[in-house]
Amino acid sequence: MPAHPWIPDELDQNTGSKARLIRTVMERLPIKGYEGLGLQEILENAQVAKSNFYYHFPSKETLCLVALEHLIAGYEAHLLAPTIHNRALGPKKRLKALFYTLENEGSPPPGCPFAKLLHEINETNHPALHSRLLQFFTHYAKTLEDCYQEGVASRQFRKDIPPQAASQILLSVILGGTSTEKALGLKGDSLPFGQNVLTLLCDTP
Repeated sequence: MPAHPWIPDELDQNTGSKARLIRTVMERLPIKGYEGLGLQEILENAQVAKSNFYYHFPSKETLCLVALEHLIAGYEAHLLAPTIHNRALGPKKRLKALFYTLENEGSPPPGCPFAKLLHEINETNHPALHSRLLQFFTHYAKTLEDCYQEGVASRQFRKDIPPQAASQILLSVILGGTSTEKALGLKGDSLPFGQNVLTLLCDTP
């Protein structure tokens, strides 16, 4: 399995057992999910003994929470900072850049790296992971909402769709666009799913 592109240099260049554990989870958690990624698989791929694992982390959930923080930081630095947070671009261009980046330069697997976790994690079974994901996506949704509101004010987006509703639509596409394309058997030569939705939001009736 290839190294995750968002692994920071301090982890990538660190050969210690703790860094190897975090790297392994960063690479595998988005693909396998929390339940699908067993502790034994983590230990074998990180080449770390169980006793050494418990020296660094009290549980698999604690390790995954640390890895999740790195994944969120990578997502924000590599995908959000150059696009939706780039105030040098207008609101429409920011959203177009976001969808282009997600569809062409996103993390492995394609789509949102947290989507699989969202289907598994809830406030009952893994409250710490659930709380961190909720915090991240609440902020993400507010960023999309603010961008859309700015676009309405500058007449780039439809004013008949409330910004909060538009934000929910956009986030739904980000979380489920790849799954929809797979379910419908859409090919790579079709107009990207996110860009289609953005066109609808820009087409004022």
